[in-house]
Amino acid sequence: MRNRHEESQRTQSVLWEVADQWRNKGIAELEKSAAINFAAYIAFVMNEAGIDKNDDTLISDVIRLKMPNTEVADYLIDNLDHGWLELALLLRERLSQEELRNLVVGHAEERFFDKASLQYGTPDSICNLAYAVLGIKDGDRVADFGCGRGNFLIGAADKASSLYLYGIDINIEAVALTSIKLDLLADKWDTEIGDMLETDASEHFDKVFSNFPFGLRPAFMRGKGEYYKSLRFGTDGIGRPASADWLFNKFAFDSLDEGGKAVTVMTNGAAFNGGDMQARKYFINNGMIEAVIALSANLFPGTAIATVLVVLGRNDGPIRMVDATDLSVSGRRWDTIGDDEIEQILTRLKVDSDCSKLISKDEFAAADYTLAPSRYLGRNIELENASCIGDLALSIERGAAITARDLDALTVDDDTELSFLRISDISDGYINTDLPHLRELDPKTRKQCLRNGDLIISKNGAPFKIAVAEVPEGKTILANGNLYVIRLDTERVDPYFVAAFLVSDDGKELMDRMVVGTAIPNLPLSNLKRIQIPVPDKDIQDAVVRQYRARLDEIEVLKIKLGKARIGAVSVYDEVVKR
Repeated sequence: MRNRHEESQRTQSVLWEVADQWRNKGIAELEKSAAINFAAYIAFVMNEAGIDKNDDTLISDVIRLKMPNTEVADYLIDNLDHGWLELALLLRERLSQEELRNLVVGHAEERFFDKASLQYGTPDSICNLAYAVLGIKDGDRVADFGCGRGNFLIGAADKASSLYLYGIDINIEAVALTSIKLDLLADKWDTEIGDMLETDASEHFDKVFSNFPFGLRPAFMRGKGEYYKSLRFGTDGIGRPASADWLFNKFAFDSLDEGGKAVTVMTNGAAFNGGDMQARKYFINNGMIEAVIALSANLFPGTAIATVLVVLGRNDGPIRMVDATDLSVSGRRWDTIGDDEIEQILTRLKVDSDCSKLISKDEFAAADYTLAPSRYLGRNIELENASCIGDLALSIERGAAITARDLDALTVDDDTELSFLRISDISDGYINTDLPHLRELDPKTRKQCLRNGDLIISKNGAPFKIAVAEVPEGKTILANGNLYVIRLDTERVDPYFVAAFLVSDDGKELMDRMVVGTAIPNLPLSNLKRIQIPVPDKDIQDAVVRQYRARLDEIEVLKIKLGKARIGAVSVYDEVVKR
């Protein structure tokens, strides 16, 4: 009896032979993996039906009997030409019925043509996490909106018995492949080809999953039906969101039966961007979200985008926010979520910790209905007489937006008394003295020029740059557009005290909670204004400022010594050999 490895090797050998014949015959209607999958299915059907000859009519009849969706059946039959039948016959001759079944329902064809397997599929680790969160049980009606190649539904079929499985996708080939596999695995199932948002969500399910397309913008969506109509006219309460994620989320929620639960995979930006605030407010205030789980980046092939798992269901209480960005297993090309990590996520969904917390509607309202877990999690930081930066500032300006090309045209070698401050010109709390010189200054940018005592914070982080401006007499320094220029009320707080706090562990954590984005951490102005700053007595502030500035001076002295040591290291050889 062959073991699993030997069977896999034998199947691979047969697939290579089929692929060679496929290429020789020039059959190119479908992608390679779909061709082999389809041929394997046809071979299985013929073997099961006892068909020993090349008979198009008999095979077509079998397909129509097995496919509940006539459009899928027609699609398969339309691709059933003489070449396909020869491939099917070859597979039937070389593989057993069990091997054919394993080929169709398993992932042999996806391993064989790995590039094709990345299209129209959800990573297995994401599916496994969704199964665990959804808790699929016997008799459930389970749907996958945007089912792709059907791997979520195929896996769900192993989780419980007597399931009704339903999948819909806009790609006909993906639905055909899903249908082929479900026919061999499920007793009750159905598939549909089309845009899920053009349906009316009249069919309800106990468990719903959706890994909808990333990055779709509603402004460019031209579908028909009530969901698209409500989007264009803003009549359903979610307004006109900037991300299509919230349209898909609403459809998933509307498709739930009483007591049902849905899991959707959403882009990180849709959890916090301003254009989706109205949609988030609608979902939160109407008790449509049970939990939000922040996942690590690089879990999806082809993109390093960070995502969040949204658990939808009827929930009148607080929402569980979970940070799982630390729970992943590194891979060669992309990462995964292992069984141990899934167990930890399930624990965090139940227990409060630094990585998990229940958040009330009032707390969401105070944070612009942000659904980014990092905004609410972390250790408890107690601050003395705290005020937010927005209340401590007399003004907050963004620097001047000057493109690199325009800056090159404006930059001169001579000292014109006009300089330009970039993010790279700030290091270790100081502004470098060797700044680019500008030929001239646009009068409209005067308000973006620095004054002594201005607090400078970079808009983009990793890490964020922080400094206090000290402008030499007679000089003018214009700040870059990626810098915030904050003029503080010095009667209440010393700028150097604020800088010292923001570079401390407490300050860094409070800033990190306000950050959006992962690839490029970003600090929006609205979030910057909300950062809490302690405002102790003046004596305490003065003591902090003295020590902080002394440490900055010490750093500068050490930099000078380091520079001299580097120069000396370069000349050691010449000095010793007397060159």
